[in-house]
Amino acid sequence: MKNLFLLVLSICTLNLSAQKYDFKNYRYRVNGYKILSFTGDLRGSSYFQIEPDVFNNNNNSRSTGNIGSYYSRFRNSEKHIKNTASQINILMDNNISSISSKKRSFNTNFNITTEDLFYRGNKFFSNRVGIYGDVSTLRQDADQELLTNQNRLSGNLRYEVGTGEGRLEYITDPILANFILKDLRQKGVIENFTPEQIESFGKKISQIQSIRMIDYRYRIIDQINMLDTFLKNEIVNGSSSATYFTTLYDNWLYSNRFQRFSGKRNEMLIGNRIGNYRSKQQFETDSNYNQYQFTNEMYIAFEHISEKAIKLSFQKSRTLRAEILRNFANYESSLNSFKNKGTQFNVNFREYFGWYPNTRTFLSTGISTQANYVFNTSFKNQSNPGSWLKNDDMLMLTISPGINIFYFFSPRLSLNASATHNLNYYKYFVSGSESSLFNNNNFNVRINFTLF
Repeated sequence: MKNLFLLVLSICTLNLSAQKYDFKNYRYRVNGYKILSFTGDLRGSSYFQIEPDVFNNNNNSRSTGNIGSYYSRFRNSEKHIKNTASQINILMDNNISSISSKKRSFNTNFNITTEDLFYRGNKFFSNRVGIYGDVSTLRQDADQELLTNQNRLSGNLRYEVGTGEGRLEYITDPILANFILKDLRQKGVIENFTPEQIESFGKKISQIQSIRMIDYRYRIIDQINMLDTFLKNEIVNGSSSATYFTTLYDNWLYSNRFQRFSGKRNEMLIGNRIGNYRSKQQFETDSNYNQYQFTNEMYIAFEHISEKAIKLSFQKSRTLRAEILRNFANYESSLNSFKNKGTQFNVNFREYFGWYPNTRTFLSTGISTQANYVFNTSFKNQSNPGSWLKNDDMLMLTISPGINIFYFFSPRLSLNASATHNLNYYKYFVSGSESSLFNNNNFNVRINFTLF
């Protein structure tokens, strides 16, 4: 009986040892990734209706097209962390109807962000830049609508620098390594694995992922060969069974590699956000209406980010940002023009828990809160060059619990769904003004299906 108890205890200890790798201790500072992807779709529809009255016939056709591209780069070294992302989308829409106006629209938007963190020990200096632009045009017949032409141009620029302490370690690769080894153990390919093997396997995955090849077929072949060589030399002891290879292929080809981090970072920063908006509208009466708006926000902020891997399948994420900003705005139109300025204090807090049962599925739930207090604001009408008029202070509170799920049915079918409930509170600090409270719900369901 005593020997049986010791055997059960030893088996439990071995099983726990494979699960108890502490991801906060993972360090790998030479990995880097690049992603470049293109998307596009073309859709069309037509509708024809015959009514008893021939004059009510309705013929409608619509065609839309969308093309886009996305580029991302991540670099992680001892002294430098760099994140770069850029995206561009072009949307075209053509709608023709026999009883309403013909509409043709064209929209282009792009987004570029870059982040650099330069480390010296555990302290760092940061530099971030963000650029966004949007250009759109609308042309339509004026049979039923007064508006015939519309051109819009908007863009904003964000730049901030900061200094802080702490680091977020990229642990996606050792987590994938842990899942692969766990699957191999459950299928009897290996008896067990150690935390040291998880760490070395994670570093090998980082090295393999950083090798770029344009040909997808040859890239997968080389990646599987490198994985096989490492596992046979370090963990699997020369196994070449069908179960071993199918398990390796399954985890490597169909894992989503959800990004996860470990650690915390505190930062003080100063920044500037500049926005610009222009709009020109032409109507059937040959009249025009033009708008122009320029905004400038300067701010000082404190930001805390904490990421913790709770065992293999759970992740806790927390973000706190508090900022005080001074904003200036200039608005001009064909009818009026004015300026306003003010000070605002913002606090944003977000805490989420994620559940990752495998490399294909995740469920996250949590809450986001936001508090904005606007004070010391004033307004000036350009057509009446008098003194600035002071506006009343205002408080805005928002609480938003939410949930997000990604479920993998098969390599051709997956589901991504999210839902958020927003509870909003507004209060104007003026005599006789009442506070207002309202809520709204947002949800999104996306099914991805690949036919071929």
